[in-house]
Amino acid sequence: MNVSITIDGEFASLVQPLSADELRLLTEQILRDGCRESLAVWKVDDKRILLDGHNRYKICSENRLDYQTIVIHKLESRAQAKLWILEHQIGRRNLTDDQRATMWNDIREQRSVVARAKQLQEARDAKAGSVLVKTADTAKSDTRAAIAKESQLPENKLRSAQSLKKINPELYSKVKAGTVTLKAAKALTPTQKTRLLIPNTLAAGSDRFGTCVITTKNIEDTRCLSMASHRLHYCQEKVQVLMQLQDDPKLGVRIQKVLRIYESMFKQFAEFMLDGVAAIKRSGRQTAKPVKPKPKRRAS
Repeated sequence: MNVSITIDGEFASLVQPLSADELRLLTEQILRDGCRESLAVWKVDDKRILLDGHNRYKICSENRLDYQTIVIHKLESRAQAKLWILEHQIGRRNLTDDQRATMWNDIREQRSVVARAKQLQEARDAKAGSVLVKTADTAKSDTRAAIAKESQLPENKLRSAQSLKKINPELYSKVKAGTVTLKAAKALTPTQKTRLLIPNTLAAGSDRFGTCVITTKNIEDTRCLSMASHRLHYCQEKVQVLMQLQDDPKLGVRIQKVLRIYESMFKQFAEFMLDGVAAIKRSGRQTAKPVKPKPKRRAS
């Protein structure tokens, strides 16, 4: 006889959803062979809260199949239980690197929550005089660099995931589900630098890029031309990414607005490039990129 299991909504939201094909294959396997893997539960008072095996539990319940459970001990709080779920989700082999980056970012944050809770409890115990607490090492062991080494993911990918979660949690969830890539999400979530660049680009008159001001006076400056070429390529990449996502009903309106901005930028840079090349041809100058001077060698 199956034991009663409680489904916790917050715990269930941490579980990576299966694709339609994965769910179909799992259902066929359980119907054919039964539920061979035990469901992991956390026992709290008289309740058995499900930690791992939500899809297997649903399939067994719908088809009235037997299942076994295993109790996970040494979980003293919900924070530790959530960390256990996240760390066991990361072992799935069908995750992309972008999905793994979001999950490892969640693990890093949850480890920090558990560590802070532990330090707070130790401080309370020390104040009450119930235990003798030794001075703990205050160095952070779960920094991005440490997580990057443990997860074998680039640190800049983890940084992108962390930044996206702060700026746009909705897109972060889409990346975690595998429906949007981090690159595409980044295109839809401009940084502060990009937000400042767009109005400057659309403003009348000269446009400022770094230390280079594009005007009719320095239109023959190859450095400005090279910078405009770089911005032209940047706009082209952004438009290509946005075109792939414009069919999303939730993001369609916003994408169309951003597309119009980048298309306007693209047009301005293209016009500037054509005018610049024409001016350089008239003056007989080369359009090659400027060569940076080599650093002088120190005298031995």
